[in-house]
Amino acid sequence: MQTVSIRDLKNNPSSMTKYLDNGSSVFVTRHGKPIGITLPLNDDIFSL
Repeated sequence: MQTVSIRDLKNNPSSMTKYLDNGSSVFVTRHGKPIGITLPLNDDIFSL
């Protein structure tokens, strides 16, 4: 699992999408504390 700060996400959104494209989940942090998580989508989710 990867970690991206909210500041990095604001300034460089591709920092998160490169992890998601590779299938990694991403913690989003603010001041070093987790505030959210993003999960990559795959075809299995859409077949539910």
